[in-house]
Amino acid sequence: MPAGQPLESRVEAEAVPSARTRLALSAAAGLDLLRRLDEAGLHELRSAFRERARLQVDPADLEMLPEADRARIRLLLRGSLDGFRLLQATEQAIAEFAPEVLREGALAVWRQWREAQRRRFDQPGPSGETWVDSRLEHRCSIATAAPDEAVVLRVDQYAGGRLDWYSFNVDAVVPPHKVDVPTGVARMFRREVETLAVPLAYAGMPASRYWHFEEGAVYFGGIEAGPADLGRLLVAEFATIYSDDWFLAPVRFPIGCLARVERVSVRNTFGERHTVRSCAEWDEEQAAAGGRAFAFFELSGDASAASGKAPWLALVPSLSSTLHGAPLETVSFVRDEAANLAWAIEEHIETAGGRSLSRR
Repeated sequence: MPAGQPLESRVEAEAVPSARTRLALSAAAGLDLLRRLDEAGLHELRSAFRERARLQVDPADLEMLPEADRARIRLLLRGSLDGFRLLQATEQAIAEFAPEVLREGALAVWRQWREAQRRRFDQPGPSGETWVDSRLEHRCSIATAAPDEAVVLRVDQYAGGRLDWYSFNVDAVVPPHKVDVPTGVARMFRREVETLAVPLAYAGMPASRYWHFEEGAVYFGGIEAGPADLGRLLVAEFATIYSDDWFLAPVRFPIGCLARVERVSVRNTFGERHTVRSCAEWDEEQAAAGGRAFAFFELSGDASAASGKAPWLALVPSLSSTLHGAPLETVSFVRDEAANLAWAIEEHIETAGGRSLSRR
C-alpha cells in the first residue's frame, strides 16, 4: 500500500476509462495539460496537441440528452483534448507532437501533468480491479510478510463504503517466500512496553465501594431485556459486577499493520511477577471437540490460538468517515412474479458529460 492512501480508495479503484464514457473528466484533464503548456511558454504546441489528441464523441451518446448537456459537450469537443488518451500514451508518441527544439520542454510538462493526474485518480495497480460483476461486490486480499510466515487476509462481500478489521478473514498462513512483497514495504519489528496499568473506566460506571455517589444519568439496573437479548445482558452483567476487575495498559501501533501480543507479564504491589495468557489460547485448551463457542475481536479463520499464540490484530489503513454524493447511476432489481422474471431497470445513467440523467 502506498503511504497515506486509504485502503478503500485502492480496493474501489477503477481503471482509467475511455473518453467516450467519461468525456467531462477526460476534457478536464486535457484542459489542465493545455494550461501547463501555456505556463511553460509552450503555447504554440496547443494546435499540435489538439490535432493529434482530439477529443471525440460518438453521436449516439448525444441522443436524448437535454440541450444544455449537448451544448456543454460541443464546447468541450471544441476547446479541450482527450486527456485519458494522453495519460496512456508513451513518451515516444508525445515527443512526436513537438518539434525537436521544444521536445524536451513538452516531455517535461507532460510528465508533470501525468503524475498530477495519477495522484488525482486512484488506479487499480498491477493486480487489477477488485469488482466482481456477477455478485455486484468487491473481492480482494492483502498480505504482509514476516521472517517466519506470511499472512494473507481476504475480503469478501464488500459493497463499498468503509473497510475495517471485521471485513477481513485470515485466508492463509504461508512461507514468506510465497508472497511477493516489495523490499522496504513490509517489515517486522518487536516492541517491549513497560507501563502502569490503570483501572478501566467509562461513563456512568458504578462505584466500586459503598457510600459513593454514582452518576445518576446511567442506571444499569434498569435495563429491560428479553430472553433473546444476550448482548444487552452481558453488558449489564459486566457493568454491575465485573467492571472494576479490569485494567487497561494502552499500547500504540502504527496504522496499516498486523500485530500480535507475544507476552504479557504483570508485577503486583508485592513485587511478584505473573504471566497473563491470552484468553483465546486458554479457551482453545479448555474447549470441547466442537471448538470454542465464543470469540471476540478476532479475525475469522485465525488459527493462532490453536497453535498456542495470541490472535492477530489487524489495524488496516481505512477511512474514519466518508462523504457520499447523490448516485450518478441507479439500477433497480424488480421481481415480476406474474411473468416469473426478474428485471434490472436502469432508472438513472451517467451521461458522457458526467451528469446523471433520468431514463424516464
